[in-house]
Amino acid sequence: SSSSSTPPTTPTVCQVANYLFPQGRTVSGHLDALAKLCEAAAAAGAVKAAALAVSGAFHTPLMAEARKELETALKKSEIRPLRIPVISNVTAQTFPKSGGSIVELLSRQLTEPVQWETSLRAAIQLSRGGQGSGGENKNGTTNGNNGSVANNMKGSSNAAEATATALASTMVPELVELGPGAQIKAMVRRLDNAVWKAFKNIAP
Repeated sequence: SSSSSTPPTTPTVCQVANYLFPQGRTVSGHLDALAKLCEAAAAAGAVKAAALAVSGAFHTPLMAEARKELETALKKSEIRPLRIPVISNVTAQTFPKSGGSIVELLSRQLTEPVQWETSLRAAIQLSRGGQGSGGENKNGTTNGNNGSVANNMKGSSNAAEATATALASTMVPELVELGPGAQIKAMVRRLDNAVWKAFKNIAP
């Protein structure tokens, strides 16, 4: 859990800040509320409920002022079109390649929960070709024998696409974590054991 002192006139905040993996969450908010939450979680049989050494109540509305400052700074920065897919930890979907929505998503992560679990599932799916793996079916109007040939060709194309999709779904993607530690690898272990076994860490 991460925390902030509670001013007398401020509504109490206590909400999930990180969705790490199934049954693994961190919570941010005011100290008094978090203390009560830890007690309640321990009483309910939680495996672990402990305070984290952090400097603020990140990923909650308590970071609203910081979000405004970040958004202002980002709007002054040059954000170039993305060349590779990048997954937003707010939506667990890929960022748009360009546009103001990139600034919005980057700033939202200060006040909204981090979707680690669904983001990692999206990365695994993306590595397996989950996005854009299906072909577009273009149905035209044809007559006589030409129409029969076109239909047969379309059927063959669909079968090939289905085979490629099925093969992709059985592949084990290789995820790589850059930097010290192995926190992401630990989370992946709770999501997909095969992907975890192929996981690589590259530390400085």
